Amino acid sequence: MLDLILTWARLDTACSIWVTLAFGMCTDSGPILLGNMDMKTKLDRLKALAAHHDLKPTAKSIANLQKIVAHYVPLRNAIAHSMLTGERISKPGTIVFSPLKPAPGILEHMLIHEVTVQAMKNATVFAYDAGSKLTTAHSLLVTRPTRQPTELLEFPEFPNPNA
Repeated sequence: MLDLILTWARLDTACSIWVTLAFGMCTDSGPILLGNMDMKTKLDRLKALAAHHDLKPTAKSIANLQKIVAHYVPLRNAIAHSMLTGERISKPGTIVFSPLKPAPGILEHMLIHEVTVQAMKNATVFAYDAGSKLTTAHSLLVTRPTRQPTELLEFPEFPNPNA
């Protein structure tokens, strides 16, 4: 669980760095502007910038990354924002989380999230790999002394999750 949380934090930070650099902001104004912006919104902004510059492959890669992120975010959020209540005895390898929210449409019942250990591993591997791609590219960008604020950054490729 800790690996999942830390790798997703790394991925989120890498997305913030991309937005900061792509829009030509410096390292103090970017974080102030981004505040607590979620990853979906950050990727939406990057995709809009790529589309504005008519960089269709970049926009497509960002859209593919968004699809994968959208798949894993509910699981990540269940772990990050809920209380761990234990293991599901009837389903070995399944962990139960309680977000302290009502179960939709069911009176006097609380919502729970069941998450398999394998799903946590998959989400962790994805976040680690995606964060590594973005972080590696970020370190290359920081060392480019000739970059102008209007020069769009080359976004790494993320394969279509549905292919």
